[in-house]
Amino acid sequence: MQDKESGECQLGISFAKEQLEKGFTCFASVLPLEKIEYYQSTSGVNYKPCAEEREEHEEEEEEEVAAVAIETAAEELEDLGIDHLDVEMVQSLGSDLLGSFDVSDCTQGDSFVILPERLGQGRLNGRNGSNACCVISILTGYFMSQRSNINFVSSVPLFVGCIEVGNTLHEEAANLLVQEAIDLVPVDLHVLEERGSLPKDLNEVITYLFLNARIIIVTCNHQSICLVRPTNNEKVFLFDSHQHVEMGPLIAWSEEDIADIIEYIPFKDKEDQIYLCSIQH
Repeated sequence: MQDKESGECQLGISFAKEQLEKGFTCFASVLPLEKIEYYQSTSGVNYKPCAEEREEHEEEEEEEVAAVAIETAAEELEDLGIDHLDVEMVQSLGSDLLGSFDVSDCTQGDSFVILPERLGQGRLNGRNGSNACCVISILTGYFMSQRSNINFVSSVPLFVGCIEVGNTLHEEAANLLVQEAIDLVPVDLHVLEERGSLPKDLNEVITYLFLNARIIIVTCNHQSICLVRPTNNEKVFLFDSHQHVEMGPLIAWSEEDIADIIEYIPFKDKEDQIYLCSIQH
């Protein structure tokens, strides 16, 4: 009799588990992944979302993170002591962070300079990592494009200030698209045109985009950099806030032709897809 009751109990548990699994499967596609993992660990029900569902959940999570970052941008600026962004404030902040900076601390070439490692976006001000490059690139483009002329010595404090403000605004946000990064930054900018390119076509695409803009954000291999043409200067300047091996951010410029700076754009092989976006005040 006891065996019979035990068997019936097991049948009941199996039936309940089957029904739970059916119901869970019906609703799993709209549940957050952390909920799915929790229910699986507590109930023993096994459900593996398909790749499409997982991608959809991940996209939703990234959008939520970006939205939170945009909402808290003003608070983070306030924590940094910033009510609004202007060039004097950003440059002063950069000068403070530079400390006893000397040009001899840099690695220099004919048309480039690499700053010390401590000034890179992932090291500046005691940080340990950063993926704020798109925000930093937009800030750098915004302020550098308003200058009548650029030379790397005078531009370093402003560039470093842009790196610090960009890191502060970005914080824990996921990698952002250009428009999302613009929404995060309290300055007046808008997207003019977007283009895709292979490395072999970069010269042509960059030349075309500079016909109507002074700022181009270039993204490749999850890294964004900024190209800027000052108001009274035909040179094109490149600002890359990342670490470079054991060195820091890179500033490069074209001496005669845009082709001079293409080697500094972070593509790895000739088939890399490169995204370019021109922006303007």
